[in-house]
Order: sequence, then structure tokens, then C-alpha cells
Amino acid sequence: QAGASLRSRQVSSEAMSCTSLVSAAGLAIALMIDPDAVAAPHAAPPPAVPPPSHPEPSHELPVTLAPKRAPSMTFFAGAVAAARVLPQAALGARLGVDLRLVEHVRAELSLSFLPEARQQLRGVDVGMGLTYGALGLCYEPLSEARVTLAACGFAQLGAMNATAYEPARTRDGELVWSAAGAGLRAGWVLTEPLLLRVGVDGSVPLQRREYAVARASGPELVVFRDPAFAATLHAGLALRF
Repeated sequence: QAGASLRSRQVSSEAMSCTSLVSAAGLAIALMIDPDAVAAPHAAPPPAVPPPSHPEPSHELPVTLAPKRAPSMTFFAGAVAAARVLPQAALGARLGVDLRLVEHVRAELSLSFLPEARQQLRGVDVGMGLTYGALGLCYEPLSEARVTLAACGFAQLGAMNATAYEPARTRDGELVWSAAGAGLRAGWVLTEPLLLRVGVDGSVPLQRREYAVARASGPELVVFRDPAFAATLHAGLALRF
């Protein structure tokens, strides 16, 4: 019914001030407006944000890229041209291998063959050829991906073959030949592992020998003597690993 009072509540207090009555009256009014407010469940608090977790330390070893090592072995073969080794300039073959010992230092082992060539020496038809091996050490200051450069020192040991054909053929004679020298090496990579390799060497004989032909009458005729200095140029292909 309009204007009628539905319910009433009497509030009293023994306190000297009205402060407690004001609080009690406010609570009574709130309950009268919404009697179920006290029974309503409280809203659950928002879930707590977990603290940021620190990642577990990794026990895996870091991956490092090792620097690319220089090739340890090179096989080479090619042609060699020699001047002042035989009585005339000669063309032959050369092959060998070099091995990396330590950084910038390589050992080189080679074998060269200069075939016998016939020529007239002091009126005598003579054939002379040379086969020798060389062992040396090379310092390689430049060893880039495409270009190599080295300076080498070496010793050479071989056999000089000499045969007289005219006026009368003699037995083949072989004399020990030895020399020491130095040279330069350069290489250009054509396509891995193939490269073009060239070199130039200078050498001096350790013992200068004379090569003589026996005559039917009279003393022996000296037809050739080892020069004081010799030079060789070689070029060819190489495989490096």
C-alpha cells in the first residue's frame, strides 16, 4: 500500500556520543534496501600474477667456429725449363709434394728430369741429360683463399748422364751432380682443390765437374764444365688437401 511502512527498526546505544548510532543507522538502512547483501558471496580476488621466472642456466657448451686451417699437403706436376744446367737450355718434367709443418712453414720434395739432348761440343757429338731430386723448406707469408706466395731454400742431388756418339760411341757415363739454391713459389686457385703453380729457382753447384771425351790419340777433350750458376723455371698444376 502506497505510503505504508513495511518494517521498522529501533536503534539505541549506551555510548556518550552519537557516532556509533550513525554507523548502526547506516547499516540498518542498507539492510532494509538490500536484505541479501550480507548473504552475497564476496567476489574472489583476482589471481596473483606469478613473478617472472628466470630461465634455467644452460649447460650446453657454446658453439664456436674454428678458423679454417691452411691445406696440409699439395701434390704438383708440370714442366721445367733449365738454363746453364746442361750445355744448352733444356726442357723437362717436374713433380713432387709439399707438406705443411707448422704455420707458414712447408717442406718441399721434388724430382726433375731433363732428358738427354744431343749436341755438338768442340767438334764432338755428345748427348747429356740430368735427373735430380730436391729437398727444401719454404716460408709462406701469404696463404690466402685464392693466392699463395712462398720463398724456399733447397739442396739438390742427382746424376748427370753423358754419352759421346761421334767420332766413336762410348759407354754411357753418369756422375754425381749436386747443388744448393733458393727460389720463389706462387700459386693461384683455379677451382678447389686445383691450382696453377709457378716457381723460379737459382742454384750453384756444390762441386763443379768437367766432362771429357777420351780420344784415340792425345789427351782427353773436355767438352763441358758445370757453370757457376744455374736457373730453372717451372710451372704446372697442383692438387692441395
